[in-house]
Order: sequence, then C-alpha cells, then structure tokens
Amino acid sequence: MNTHRRIAKNTFIITISSVFTLFLSFFFTAAFARYLGVDNYGLFAFAGSFVGLFALFFDLGLNSLIVRELARYKEKISFYFGNTFVIEIIVSLIVIIFIYCIAYLLGYPGETLSIVLLSAIFLAFEMFAQLIFSIFNAYERREYEALINIISKFIYVLFGFIGIFLQLPLFEIVILFIFSSCGKLFLGYFTLLRKVYKPKIKVDISSWLPMIKLAIPFALGGFLFNLYFHIDMTMLSLLKGNEAVAYYSVAYSFVSSFMIIPAALVGSVWPVLSRLFIQSKDSLVKVYSKTTQYLMILGVPISFGMFFMSDIAIMTIFGYKYANSIIPLQILVWVIIFHFIAFICGVTLGAIDRPILGSISLLFSLFVNILLNWFLIPHYSYIGASVATIVTEIVLLIQYNYFLSKNGISINFLRLIYKPLIGGIIMGICIYFIKIVLGAFPGILQLLVIIPLAAAIYFLVLLAIKTFNEEDKDIIYKIIDLKSWN
Repeated sequence: MNTHRRIAKNTFIITISSVFTLFLSFFFTAAFARYLGVDNYGLFAFAGSFVGLFALFFDLGLNSLIVRELARYKEKISFYFGNTFVIEIIVSLIVIIFIYCIAYLLGYPGETLSIVLLSAIFLAFEMFAQLIFSIFNAYERREYEALINIISKFIYVLFGFIGIFLQLPLFEIVILFIFSSCGKLFLGYFTLLRKVYKPKIKVDISSWLPMIKLAIPFALGGFLFNLYFHIDMTMLSLLKGNEAVAYYSVAYSFVSSFMIIPAALVGSVWPVLSRLFIQSKDSLVKVYSKTTQYLMILGVPISFGMFFMSDIAIMTIFGYKYANSIIPLQILVWVIIFHFIAFICGVTLGAIDRPILGSISLLFSLFVNILLNWFLIPHYSYIGASVATIVTEIVLLIQYNYFLSKNGISINFLRLIYKPLIGGIIMGICIYFIKIVLGAFPGILQLLVIIPLAAAIYFLVLLAIKTFNEEDKDIIYKIIDLKSWN
C-alpha cells in the first residue's frame, strides 16, 4: 500500500469515526448543559479544563515518542510498551494527587475539589487508552482506534443520559464517565492483543531515564499545548466565576469539536512524515504541502459557516440561557483556520526531530495568551478571552512557519488558501440570504437546510475555479475505492 493510499485509508476511517462521535457529543453536550444549568455546567467545564492543564504529565510525552519510534523501528514494541505502561502507572498516581493539591491551594470549595479529583482519574484512564492508540497509529491500523472511539463514546453518552434520566448530581455522573473510560482502555488492550500484536511486557528500569529524556521535547510541547488551550477557562474561573466559564465553554465547544479534523488527518500523516524525514525530504515537503492544502479547504467553510449560523446554532442546540455565547462563538470560529494550519506545522516540527522548536513557539504563545487574558478578562470577560485566543493562535502559526522555513521546509500559504477563501466568502453571502428567506422557520429546520446547501455551494465554487488537480482527484479515488485498502 503506497503512502497516499495509507494516509487516505487512515484519514477516511478516523474522520468517519470522528464525525459520528462529533454529532453524538454535540447532542449529549447540549442536553447535559441544559440539565446542569449555567453554574453547574461551568463547574464541569472548568474541572475538565483545569485537569487538562496537566494532561501531558500523565504520560510525559511517551505516547508521542512511541508513534515516532515504532513508525521507524517496529521491532522495539515490547520494549517501549512495557516500560511506558509501568512508567505511566506510577506517574499517574503522583499527578492525580498533585492536581488535587494545586486545586486545594487555590482555594476552591469542596464540591469543586471533588469534581476536579474525579476528572483527573477520568483523564488518567483516557491517557492509558491513548498509549494503546499510539501503537495502532504507529502500525497504521487506525481503524481499530476509530471503532473503539465510537463504542466508548456511545457508552459515555449512554451513561450520561442514564444520569440525566435518574436526575443524579454532577458528582455521580462523572463517576459513570470514569467507568466508560475504563471500558475504553480494556477494549483497546483486548483489540491490541487480538488484532495487532501481542507485546511481551519488558521492563528495564535503567532505560526509563533515557526514554524520558527522548520524550521531554514532546512532553514540554504537549504540556505547553494543553496549558495554552486550557489556561483561558482557568483564568475566567478565577477572575469571573463559573457563569463566564459556561458561556465561553459553550462557544468553545463548537470550535473544539471541529479540532477532530486536523487530529484525524495529521494523526494519519504523522508516522508517514517521521519515516519520510529519514527517506526523502522532498517527499516530506510534498506530503506536508498537500496536508496543509486539504486542511485549509476543510477549515475555511467551517469558519465562515459557523460565523453566519452562530445565533441559530446556539439558540437551537443549547437554548436561550446560553445566548451570551453567540458573540464569543463569532470570534472563536476564526481560530479554526489558523489552528488547522498550525496543527500540521507543529506535527511536522516533531517529525523532523525539532519538537523543541515547537515547544519554544508554544511557550512564547502561552506568555502572549496569559498576558492578553490578564488584561482583557477583567474588562471584557469571556469576550476578552475569545479575542486573546485568536490573537495567540496567529502568533503561534507565525512562529511555526518561521522555524519550518529555517529548516528548509517552506510552502506558499497564500497560494494554497486563496481559492478556499473565495469559496468561503461566496458561501457566507449565500448563507446570509438563505437565513433571511428561512427566518420564520424553526432553528433546527434552518440548520438542516442551510448546512448541506452551504457545503454544496462551497465545493461547487471550488470545482468552478479549478481548485483540485489530477493528483487530488487520484487521492479522492483512492479513498472511494475501498478495495484498494487491502
């Protein structure tokens, strides 16, 4: 199976899985937010965001290291899996206690501390599942990851609705979420043993320090990445309270849901880039350029579409209690374009053994983000946090591109994005007038009509201005031709 076909297969499978879990998550998130109310949903969102600040401490970057190393040297699976598994068990226990202590020292009340503790336990199981998924990724067998994600998300949502039906308090519902995460881990390990490889657990304590040293750039980058994406809600909680967190979180939930797209595509490309760095730099640049182009084509219509449909989406899905989320959503949607591009740039830095440059970029961007939030949140609350997020994302992308150029990997972003922008602008104008025509109809009906129409208009414009060449068509055919995946 050639490179394009492998990427196409893995991306298609993960995207289908991600789209399914996206709709499932959206449906449940809306119901959950309505059930909890603004304050309790703000507490739940804060706990997840606060714990997310420490996510990379659970694996110390070892999960990312495994993808890179096993993509190159698959014979080392028993060594990496055994040692990483034991290291993560020890580290997870320490990190859970550490998170609880930090929250306690910050003066949060008992109810908040309880939710934070349970969220930390939930995240620990999720990180163990990611260890299994890292092996699937390295072996380019992401169909198993996709299937497990669908099953586990269904169980998560099912447990959540059981909690809502029984009118359980937030504390008990989060416990149900932990059980769903345990199921995800065990299902992943069972699949690994039956379908991919039966690694022998090899533990060599003397190798732990060298492994951790290799993983430090990934850990640092991941920690800064999580800090960068979660610090805003923590600062909102400290400076404005859970109500502001709820409004911001609802707006950001739309944006974060679409982050599965670069994760799906780039996750499939990541092991390929790592291998091409050793084999062919020209091929690496080509794959990087094509991936960036496709992310632009996908990201632009989402930003334009969400901007014009933000009011309908918020009111229909979350209800009038969350009307204050409309303006931050209209600001945050533009993060999608910049994040999609920054995502592939950051992963490419890791693939060419320059993750430290990604960490430097994230560190500076984090400083900018904290500075902007510290100034804007006291005056503009969640709207200020939204502005800080988009400015910081632009700063991050500029740095990534600079470091890639210094390492001989440079592409013309304007050449790749101008046609998607034309399509996005025309699509946005059409959405504006369609909304006027459908204004008297219920919100759900408007969404069901506008979304497919807008997508059709966008891609028809792209076809009309000849965005896709023969190579793009060939890649699409390889995705459609399922028999070619075998």
